[in-house]
Amino acid sequence: MLNHRRRLLVVVLLAATTLACSITMGGPSKPTAEILSPPNGTEVARGEQVEVEYRASDAVAVVRVELEVGGEIVDSQNSPVAEGQPSMTGILRWTPTTPGTHALILHAYNRDRVVSDAVAVNIIATEGSRPELRLTPTATQPTAASTSPGPGDALPSPGEEETATPVSQPIATPIPEGRIAFASLRDANNEIYIMNTDGSGVTRLTDNPAIDHAPAGAPDGIRIAFMSTRDGNLEIYVMNADGSGVTRLTNNQVEDWYPAWSPDGGSIALVSFQDGNNEIYVMQADGSGQINLTNNPAWDSYPSWSPDGTRIAFASARDGNNEIYVMSADGSGVTRLTNDPANDQQPAWSLGGPIVFVSSRDGNEEIYVMNADGSGVTRLTDNPAPDIEPCWSPDGKRIVFTSYRDGNEEIYVMNADGSGVTRLTNNPADDWAPSWFPG
Repeated sequence: MLNHRRRLLVVVLLAATTLACSITMGGPSKPTAEILSPPNGTEVARGEQVEVEYRASDAVAVVRVELEVGGEIVDSQNSPVAEGQPSMTGILRWTPTTPGTHALILHAYNRDRVVSDAVAVNIIATEGSRPELRLTPTATQPTAASTSPGPGDALPSPGEEETATPVSQPIATPIPEGRIAFASLRDANNEIYIMNTDGSGVTRLTDNPAIDHAPAGAPDGIRIAFMSTRDGNLEIYVMNADGSGVTRLTNNQVEDWYPAWSPDGGSIALVSFQDGNNEIYVMQADGSGQINLTNNPAWDSYPSWSPDGTRIAFASARDGNNEIYVMSADGSGVTRLTNDPANDQQPAWSLGGPIVFVSSRDGNEEIYVMNADGSGVTRLTDNPAPDIEPCWSPDGKRIVFTSYRDGNEEIYVMNADGSGVTRLTNNPADDWAPSWFPG
């Protein structure tokens, strides 16, 4: 089951010809529609929101896109331009209320009200429970639980109350606040932007009709890696932090996505489908020397380097559901860090050592933190809406993340212990996939 995040957004972005079933409706001069994600046959729990990423285009102008399930229109989007536009990309949402296989059918309309051939994707809704995590005090719990830890103190050991010990992120030398790169639909297409760490100074970096997503700022603060469909399928690119000098790093006939820089900036970990399933690869910063690190028939994704560059944390379904693992930078020594019936994913390793990750163990997707050995799991967010995509600040003191808590996807920041949540973006369009980097 490919269930790496509830919104099932752009994580896979496989070519629509392999993911969607075409339903021919006939007729000339029609707009075209594509389902970019989720993959055909994706399984979700009943009541779990599905997000369908689409692309529609037309020689005249696309004015509207509709999502149909069971003969009913469950979601739709109109062009932000009254007279329509040559292409539209976006997200349509639907939540299954009954188990079974459901056909999600997409239609696009042009300005002349001509409808496209429909495309569809089958979603399998299953009955599933979300077990609660209950951490209770033990006889060995410290009596001075409210005392703040000093430098070098570890996170709570398993069994301690989640609120007993806040995360400590001591560093020897202050690091500049840096900037935050992120993806957004605010200009009617998935593009990459950059902003100051207080949310000011938003600047668009990419301007391409294709999908540009998942920016990853380099440790030197002057480069950003990202994934894009601008050359036909999903590949990894790099550009300067001002958006100039875009260079393609991968060139495969399959999807390459989710780049992650090594701490020294000399290597990039990524996810690739070139061996027939999602595996984690590493390559030089110029795209050369691609090596498969995981070599496992299960889904492996979301690589994140340790501060010293010797290990990589990642998510994998190799033991039946998504859990967090760690391996040496050469792919050896794989160790499982989490062990929960719910899905754990999207790990991010901090400068000070702890790993944040996303888990549905308490009923919906929330952000947690743990020690690098998997101990001391502590919940940081507690909101009915999904909180996802955590990323540490360069100094390890704060965490930027994506949340639905105000009605659509926006970017927020919080302290390393989960306090001080502040909204950074405020736009009717979705903002997501933040990356905090120096500079």
